Amino acid sequence: MENKKDFFSRKFLSANFIIFSIILSFFAVYLVILGFGGTNDVQCEQIKVSGSYSYDGVTFTTYSRDTVLGPSTNQRLVFRGHLMEDHTDERPIYLNCQGLKVKMWVNGKEILDYEDNEYDPWVYIYPISIKASDQLVIYLEQDDNYLINVSFMNFFNNMYNGSRFELASYMLKKDAVSLLVGIAIIIMGFGMLIYYIGFRSTTGIYSKGLISCSLLMVMGGVTSLIDYNYYTLIVDNSDLWQMVDQLNQAFVAMFLIAYMKRYMYRQISRNINDFLVVAMSVAIELYIFKCMLVPDLSSLDHAFWTFSSVIVALFLFEMVELYKNARDLEPKNRIAFESVLILVITLLFEIGYYILTGMTFGKLFEMGLLIFSSLHYYILLSNNVENFKKAQKATELEKQLAQNKIKVIISQIQPHFMFNAIATIRALCVRNPEEARNGLDYFAKYLRNNMDSLKEEGCIPFAKELDHTKSYLYIEKLRFGDLLDIQYDIETVNFEIPPLSLQTMAENAVKHGLLAQKEGGRLRIITRETDDTYEIRVEDDGVGYDLTQPYESGRSHVGIHNTRQRIASMCQGTLHVSSKIGVGTTVTITIPKEHDGE
Repeated sequence: MENKKDFFSRKFLSANFIIFSIILSFFAVYLVILGFGGTNDVQCEQIKVSGSYSYDGVTFTTYSRDTVLGPSTNQRLVFRGHLMEDHTDERPIYLNCQGLKVKMWVNGKEILDYEDNEYDPWVYIYPISIKASDQLVIYLEQDDNYLINVSFMNFFNNMYNGSRFELASYMLKKDAVSLLVGIAIIIMGFGMLIYYIGFRSTTGIYSKGLISCSLLMVMGGVTSLIDYNYYTLIVDNSDLWQMVDQLNQAFVAMFLIAYMKRYMYRQISRNINDFLVVAMSVAIELYIFKCMLVPDLSSLDHAFWTFSSVIVALFLFEMVELYKNARDLEPKNRIAFESVLILVITLLFEIGYYILTGMTFGKLFEMGLLIFSSLHYYILLSNNVENFKKAQKATELEKQLAQNKIKVIISQIQPHFMFNAIATIRALCVRNPEEARNGLDYFAKYLRNNMDSLKEEGCIPFAKELDHTKSYLYIEKLRFGDLLDIQYDIETVNFEIPPLSLQTMAENAVKHGLLAQKEGGRLRIITRETDDTYEIRVEDDGVGYDLTQPYESGRSHVGIHNTRQRIASMCQGTLHVSSKIGVGTTVTITIPKEHDGE
């Protein structure tokens, strides 16, 4: 059972978790919207051209600022025309030449001859002065490794004048929404990671899949932030950004696979998942080795693609397994699972788009990652709220149980019982000193056990409770002699029950059952063990009573109610009472084995 310390520790942890997320969210909004979107002094401007273009160099089609060049399978394009406005030599011209070989002429003079650099798309021309009346010829040749290419459209849509910093600021401002989404995903990922670390350190409980999910969100958010269009302008090192980007993508795949294990039930599927995680780790290490130590190790390329094909095949097998298992998930887990499917589908689309075009689309994966992160973050918060409610309920129940336990203990130390016990022992001191000494020992043991029960937080061994009950019944036997016939039929004591539970039932049997009739009667305490439970029976042949009617004092029913509640909450057991007037009463306590001692 969760105690008060755990509850308040978890409450403090979650409060800090929420505050941290809010602070970072406001910071992200300030950074993106105000920092990038609020700069009015950025002088970078897009360059527009007008003229005609041709794929074969013979048939030309009019091109204007409103022309849209769609994806093309043509490898070459020739443009003839002019700038829409004059450009002075005070500012450089930046061109996005990703996936292209580019040559440019102004009035027949070559001003650019560029070979494709896949990871550094920007080329600048400086100093250069071009008037709107000058004849401009541009020759573009696409990389022939891709089936469909969008490089022509990308080139004409990304021609700018301005400094490198101005262009970077302009691109950041233009992509502010995507940056905000990426930062939000990273914040949610770190929030989940902080929550997991705090939850684990506070409770010691391992939350399945939470750490891989949070790292997936962090790495995915970083990947969505990396855009060569502006990062290569901020830090002029395309090899560095290439390595960071591809490592992040590999980590995203690895953590996604690791998280998918949460939905794996068959052992073979879990083994394949473990293999894929290890395989991705090895692939990441090989990539780092190739990039940093042996950059020209091209002999690994064939092995790399073979290795990747095996990983993809096993990954698809896992997706089939996930789809089969989805039918058995609870509604909340099914929502989380569907968000995983959305993320996987968008990721596969991105891979296909890159294979076809040689360029990354980015936005669809970012959308899938945002859906995945938002749903999992929401589920985390809702689970946290539910846990708080359960913890609060458990704390309240614990207080109530503590109060009930005190009530039970106080009921066992009634002044009249103590006076009667002392009077009985005093009388024995004259006629039977040895019996008086024994009675005093049992009375001291009875009082000590009552006091010890105040310190107990959970269940105690049944043998200890039985010993306490025997102390009480010994004293009552001293007082009433032959009126009480106490019998024990104990087959097992290897289990635990709440303190004072058996003693309370024995006291009820003596006071309200046996001593309520002149001739007294017999009390039997019996224990049995079944395949699934331990059973305790307290039987008396006293007056019995109507279960629907309370005693005049009401104390018997209160004692039974409190004991039943404590047994149910502390060891998930039950207490059943059967009674018949003139025949007697039987109280049966059942303790399930799977909860014994918890």
